[in-house]
Amino acid sequence: MEKLLVFIAGLAIFAWASDTHALEISHLKTGLACVKTTTRSDTDGWICQPMKDIYIVDQGTCVYDKKEVPCTWTGIEFDYADAKLGTRLACVTTSSMPDRLGNPDSSAKQAAKSNFYQLNLKGSSGHRFEAQYIVFALHDQKTSEVLEQTNCAADGKTVISYTQILHFPSLKTDNG
Repeated sequence: MEKLLVFIAGLAIFAWASDTHALEISHLKTGLACVKTTTRSDTDGWICQPMKDIYIVDQGTCVYDKKEVPCTWTGIEFDYADAKLGTRLACVTTSSMPDRLGNPDSSAKQAAKSNFYQLNLKGSSGHRFEAQYIVFALHDQKTSEVLEQTNCAADGKTVISYTQILHFPSLKTDNG
């Protein structure tokens, strides 16, 4: 009887170990995004200037709160493998300064210092690109640098973590 219990316990551990597999993230890039051109047929943009320091220059256009506005496109792209069916990355970006968050349809949050969003992964392996934009006109112009930390988790385990420094144009004149 004792050998049978050990055997059953061993099978349970083997079954548990066989079922676990960790999501693998590779070729992670963050930085300025090109959204009108692409180097791949399976995505609608790419990180054309990988960088930690993002200079907000409003040379692109975006739809924010149902209006076309000047903006700077940023984003993230990566390859993934060993994803479970229906995997969603739960991402949180925390900012050193409060900001107004929104999307093409609405202005969602005022004075927010964090933003939660999900990235859906299709299939067990693939490539994922996610574009985001920053609208200078919405920025509190008292500061020219904003630090943002982003963490994305799958099944409670952080699989992506990166920091960006947003550099906004200074509207200060020589006279103060």
